Amino acid sequence: AGFGDVSVPVDARCTGAEGEQHKPQNDCNFREFVHAVCYATAVMKVKQLFSRRRPSVQRLYVAIVASARQPALYGEQAVPDTPEGRLVMIVLHMALAVERLKQLGERDAAQQLVEAFFTDVEGNLRESGVSDVAIPKRMRLVEALYVHAMEGMEKALPQSPSALAAAILASLPDDPPAAGPMTAAVQQAVSIRARLARLASHDILEADGWTP
Repeated sequence: AGFGDVSVPVDARCTGAEGEQHKPQNDCNFREFVHAVCYATAVMKVKQLFSRRRPSVQRLYVAIVASARQPALYGEQAVPDTPEGRLVMIVLHMALAVERLKQLGERDAAQQLVEAFFTDVEGNLRESGVSDVAIPKRMRLVEALYVHAMEGMEKALPQSPSALAAAILASLPDDPPAAGPMTAAVQQAVSIRARLARLASHDILEADGWTP
């Protein structure tokens, strides 16, 4: 499983016992999972996550998470300030980085960035008390959410702000509370994308271009 030509880590692939693809679920288990991910992301231990990755990917991922947590993105008439909303915002900013890295031929860095996301999720699930037995199921759920959101955002980014707003909304659970037109999220994404387009790969991997 994967998106574009950057693959999802094999341990997180979204397949069931007979290899069927799992689709995003909006049941209580999914909500519990997303809550654990987003709560733990706020207190992630960066050094542990990236001990075997390029330091530049570490800096980039930290910048992505910080940008995705800007308060202006959330609230009434914006992205719901819920665990699901926060996770979708991280995926949106991941999409911006992956798109530009692939354009610049930095496929290895894009791959490491995706792996960093899944490593972050798994580590935070363990920190939040999820058992070893339950981890694989939870990771299948997060891949389903990630692939669904990433595919929609990758298609929408080159199109128009309205297409991107629709992709963000489609990535959220059914009938998200207080969902607005996503204006702040779309404006921030468009602004970051324009800045990234002017930067070389070295600058992007140094986490330039992410300050709102």
